[in-house]
Amino acid sequence: MVRSSPEHKEATTRWSACVRGRGHRFATPEGARARAGALPRDEAVALAVVTAECDRRVGRSTTHRRPYEKATRHWVDRHPTEAADFRRLNAAAAARPTTATPTPAPAPTPAPAPAATP
Repeated sequence: MVRSSPEHKEATTRWSACVRGRGHRFATPEGARARAGALPRDEAVALAVVTAECDRRVGRSTTHRRPYEKATRHWVDRHPTEAADFRRLNAAAAARPTTATPTPAPAPTPAPAPAATP
């Protein structure tokens, strides 16, 4: 529902034009993320910066959020029991104490070998 909204499609088109203007050809941010996963770290970071700057410049995330929130409200209105269960389970999980995994102790430093006696 969100991806098919005219606002989302237009914002994604603007985003794609922005990244193309910076030397990349992606129709969607998902395509850029998939490509970044196969790049060396420095190239992936550079691509992430370009995509984030274009997202901010054209307001894609903000535009995406409006129909997403509308679709979420629509779903909650149609599924009140499931929405209440979801909220209850999330609240219970958030209240549950977590067990932190302790950091392993550093390996002991070997004792120096005894000096040889003549």
